[in-house]
Amino acid sequence: MTQVCVAGVCVLNCGVGEEVCGLACVNPLTDADHCGGCDEACEPTALCVGGACAGECPPSTSECANTCIDTATSPGLPPK
Repeated sequence: MTQVCVAGVCVLNCGVGEEVCGLACVNPLTDADHCGGCDEACEPTALCVGGACAGECPPSTSECANTCIDTATSPGLPPK
Protein backbone atom coordinates (compact mmCIF):
# COMPACT_ATOMS: atom_id res chain seq x y z
CA MET A 1 0.00 0.00 0.00
CA THR A 2 1.35 3.39 -0.97
CA GLN A 3 -0.03 6.88 -1.19
CA VAL A 4 -0.21 8.97 -4.34
CA CYS A 5 -1.23 12.55 -4.95
CA VAL A 6 -4.43 13.00 -6.99
CA ALA A 7 -5.67 16.55 -7.62
CA GLY A 8 -3.61 17.80 -4.67
CA VAL A 9 -4.94 15.18 -2.23
CA CYS A 10 -3.09 12.12 -0.88
CA VAL A 11 -4.99 8.90 -1.55
CA LEU A 12 -4.19 5.22 -1.05
CA ASN A 13 -2.84 3.35 -4.06
CA CYS A 14 -3.92 -0.24 -3.48
CA GLY A 15 -2.55 -3.30 -5.21
CA VAL A 16 -4.28 -5.27 -7.95
CA GLY A 17 -7.50 -6.81 -6.67
CA GLU A 18 -7.62 -4.55 -3.61
CA GLU A 19 -9.92 -1.64 -2.81
CA VAL A 20 -9.77 1.18 -0.30
CA CYS A 21 -11.88 0.61 2.81
CA GLY A 22 -11.46 3.44 5.27
CA LEU A 23 -7.72 3.83 5.76
CA ALA A 24 -6.71 0.39 4.47
CA CYS A 25 -6.38 -1.57 1.26
CA VAL A 26 -8.32 -4.83 1.42
CA ASN A 27 -9.07 -7.73 -0.89
CA PRO A 28 -12.88 -8.06 -0.97
CA LEU A 29 -12.57 -11.62 -2.29
CA THR A 30 -10.70 -12.90 0.79
CA ASP A 31 -11.01 -10.38 3.64
CA ALA A 32 -13.61 -11.59 6.16
CA ASP A 33 -14.07 -8.03 7.51
CA HIS A 34 -14.80 -6.66 4.01
CA CYS A 35 -16.18 -9.70 2.17
CA GLY A 36 -17.64 -8.58 -1.14
CA GLY A 37 -17.22 -4.91 -0.24
CA CYS A 38 -16.22 -2.45 2.45
CA ASP A 39 -17.54 -3.19 5.94
CA GLU A 40 -19.46 -6.30 4.82
CA ALA A 41 -18.18 -8.57 7.59
CA CYS A 42 -18.70 -12.31 7.81
CA GLU A 43 -19.80 -13.97 11.03
CA PRO A 44 -16.84 -14.53 13.39
CA THR A 45 -16.46 -18.22 12.46
CA ALA A 46 -16.97 -17.74 8.69
CA LEU A 47 -14.38 -17.27 5.97
CA CYS A 48 -14.49 -15.04 2.91
CA VAL A 49 -14.28 -17.14 -0.26
CA GLY A 50 -14.57 -15.40 -3.62
CA GLY A 51 -16.30 -12.39 -2.04
CA ALA A 52 -18.93 -14.44 -0.18
CA CYS A 53 -19.01 -15.66 3.41
CA ALA A 54 -18.61 -19.41 3.76
CA GLY A 55 -18.51 -21.89 6.64
CA GLU A 56 -15.54 -23.80 5.29
CA CYS A 57 -12.98 -23.77 2.51
CA PRO A 58 -13.83 -25.40 -0.80
CA PRO A 59 -12.17 -28.71 -1.75
CA SER A 60 -8.47 -28.52 -2.69
CA THR A 61 -7.91 -25.47 -0.46
CA SER A 62 -6.93 -24.99 3.18
CA GLU A 63 -7.69 -22.33 5.77
CA CYS A 64 -4.72 -20.03 6.41
CA ALA A 65 -4.90 -16.65 8.17
CA ASN A 66 -8.72 -16.65 8.00
CA THR A 67 -8.83 -17.16 4.24
CA CYS A 68 -8.78 -20.15 1.88
CA ILE A 69 -5.64 -20.81 -0.15
CA ASP A 70 -4.44 -23.48 -2.53
CA THR A 71 -1.34 -24.69 -0.71
CA ALA A 72 0.03 -26.24 -3.91
CA THR A 73 0.17 -22.91 -5.76
CA SER A 74 0.14 -20.14 -3.13
CA PRO A 75 3.53 -18.42 -2.75
CA GLY A 76 2.60 -17.18 0.73
CA LEU A 77 -0.11 -15.48 2.70
CA PRO A 78 -2.46 -13.30 0.66
CA PRO A 79 -2.57 -9.61 1.54
CA LYS A 80 -5.25 -8.71 4.04
